Formats: sequence, structure tokens, C-alpha cells
Amino acid sequence: MPVSWSSLGNGPHSRSVAPPVLAGARVASTTISNSTGIAARRGPAILALILGAVFSVIMAAVLREAESHEMQAGIRQIARDRVEVLRGQVLRSMEVLFT
Repeated sequence: MPVSWSSLGNGPHSRSVAPPVLAGARVASTTISNSTGIAARRGPAILALILGAVFSVIMAAVLREAESHEMQAGIRQIARDRVEVLRGQVLRSMEVLFT
């Protein structure tokens, strides 16, 4: 037996999606202000925005500090290497002078 689209959902066990409309029945109007819904969603969004900005600023400061320490350590190491080379040159020069 072919099944038509109009027959689907009309069986004895099917349920109607929309509530039945009663003639003359009054339905309580529950109006939710659109601004209340927007304000309810705006709060968490603003909180997330502020927390994200604060986290970004803190992470930028931490990374800048780490880069600064790393750069200073590199400069110190270069200075130590140069001092060692200069000491070696001075010692060799003193040996030549005193021999």
C-alpha cells in the first residue's frame, strides 16, 4: 500500500504538535520583554569579554617579562664570552711582554 505524505501523522497513535484551539477560550498572554532577554544574555557576554581582555593583558605582561629576562640572559652570556676572550688576549700579551 502506498504511503502518502498527507496520511503521515494521522494515525491513532500520532500526536498533534500544535495544541487544539478552543472556540472562545482565553489564553493568558505571557509577554516577555525583548529587552529582558537581551539583558540576560548581555551580562555573561560582557563578563566573558572583560575576563578575556584581562587575561590577554596579563598574558602579554607575563610574556613580555619572560622575553625581557631571556634577552638579558643572552646579553649577559655574550658579555661573559667577550670578557673571557679579552682576558685571554691580555694574558697572552702580558706573557709576551715579560718573556
